[in-house]
Amino acid sequence: CDCHTRRNRSLRHIIQKCVRSKLARMSRHEEVAQLLAKPLVQRGFTVISEPRLRTAGGVKVPDLVTIAGGCLSALVLEVTICNSTGVVNSRYNDKLVKYDTKEVKECITLETIGLTAGAIEVHPVVLNFRGVMSPVSRQMLRTSGLTDDELMWLEFKTQKGIARVFRQWRKACRRGACGNKG
Repeated sequence: CDCHTRRNRSLRHIIQKCVRSKLARMSRHEEVAQLLAKPLVQRGFTVISEPRLRTAGGVKVPDLVTIAGGCLSALVLEVTICNSTGVVNSRYNDKLVKYDTKEVKECITLETIGLTAGAIEVHPVVLNFRGVMSPVSRQMLRTSGLTDDELMWLEFKTQKGIARVFRQWRKACRRGACGNKG
């Protein structure tokens, strides 16, 4: 890629890594998180978007904390859109390591009066950039009450985001930001 000295100019690089398409990737991520929150709110969950949790290891900002049953249980949902299906499980585990800690759960209990740390579950929502959802994420979301149609909509919007990311990259290249004529 003309934006980087050692990167191959490939669709995968443009869609997932290139600095010229970062804002569109972030927008796609936020859209998927908000699409995930909407049906949960409709089902009576309280949804907190991007709470800032201060831990000894720094500030952690999960995408969503959903609270159900009058503060009897909570889910920490972290959306991740990764390169390929082959790394879905590893990204799922990376997010568990980051958020499924006693310290993070204690921060959430402080934010939510009456909730015990044992009632908090962490569930990464992992999709690849083509919109294929991790089977573990899919099962957890179905258990939380999302329908197959709602899950397919999340996958579709993730896939549709590819076009927006690519358009942003081409636009940056047309302006000469990439050193080529796009």
